[in-house]
Amino acid sequence: MSLRSDPLAYLTGQLIDQPQPPAITPYDGGGKFAPDGTVLPFLGNTFLCHIDPTSPAHAAMVQIQTELQAGPYAEAFTFLPPSSFHMTVFQGISTLDPAQDGWPQDVDDGQCRAEISEIMQARIKGVRFPRGHRVRATDLFAGHSFTVVGADDAEEASLRQVRKVLRDNLRMHPSDFDGYFFHVTLGYLLRWLSSAEAQSVIQQSNELFEKNADRLSDIELGPIEFCHFDDMHHFDIRHRI
Repeated sequence: MSLRSDPLAYLTGQLIDQPQPPAITPYDGGGKFAPDGTVLPFLGNTFLCHIDPTSPAHAAMVQIQTELQAGPYAEAFTFLPPSSFHMTVFQGISTLDPAQDGWPQDVDDGQCRAEISEIMQARIKGVRFPRGHRVRATDLFAGHSFTVVGADDAEEASLRQVRKVLRDNLRMHPSDFDGYFFHVTLGYLLRWLSSAEAQSVIQQSNELFEKNADRLSDIELGPIEFCHFDDMHHFDIRHRI
């Protein structure tokens, strides 16, 4: 498992040769958000675990997000509603484009999301998955997401095994599979920052995480949820596996 990139390099755009972060496009550009932060249509499905809204971890995440929204460079981010907070276990399809990385094998490009989801659910029918996991956050990365790992070695190994089982049964093989890191997203970066701006965001992120680390050190997750989404603000649970 690889480590996340350097937050300063990420926030200043040193890692990607694009004029703006990759999720940000014009209204008709196929991205997740417009440059002004407006949420855009972005259809797909995914396997995730929502963060329990009654838990101390969720309360800590909301508190941290609120403080980020009051920070000096909050306008450079678009923030997600707390009801959407989740940890992705295995990414499904998103753009309904069979050329995308990790498209399920032997699935035609003319099929709609509902039909593709039926195929995916059939491929894992009868497969047994753990009824829950425990994870912990290790940092607040670049002012927008928590890096998450299993609460102990056994939990991390279990999560990685679940991903392998999903990959093999769904016949979906994303190129970044081995380097994938678990995370909980609070928002998306809208524009690249200057070095000074990025350093300020990183300092605030580190301070906020340190103040709230105890409440993020043991996060209980329920069963994995197979969800549909029409945008990044809501994930509709279709089935718990």
